[in-house]
Amino acid sequence: MKLKIAFVFFIVVGLCSSAMLMVLQCSSTQTIVRDKASGAELHKVEFSGGNGDSYETAVIIGGIREQRIVNDAEIMYISRIYGQENKKWKVIEQALTADSGKTYDMVKFQVLPAGENKILYFDVSKFNKKKKAMNVDSTGL
Repeated sequence: MKLKIAFVFFIVVGLCSSAMLMVLQCSSTQTIVRDKASGAELHKVEFSGGNGDSYETAVIIGGIREQRIVNDAEIMYISRIYGQENKKWKVIEQALTADSGKTYDMVKFQVLPAGENKILYFDVSKFNKKKKAMNVDSTGL
């Protein structure tokens, strides 16, 4: 049992620390640079709520207290469903939005190689109490 736990921890830490800095090219000319969270930090992430298809079914990220880990947790969630980022899917757009007094991170991404665009919503209200979000149409791709 200890060997299995050590092996899983080694894989998670290895994957998460292989690239300490990741640069995403968005559909606009803006480049987003994000620090990678450590494997130990991502190991604590819990997902609840719905499937993320709308504000009402937004994915809720738990188990972490720091906002800097939120983006990596979102990437981890999408990767569990669609595979490795930038190989099986890529981020097109990411924006803070608001609906019914809650703050959401809207992640628009393209599934590769087919090119199908998808949007997932993450409820980040507990991490973004001081940030202002703008309303975005939740139906359009």
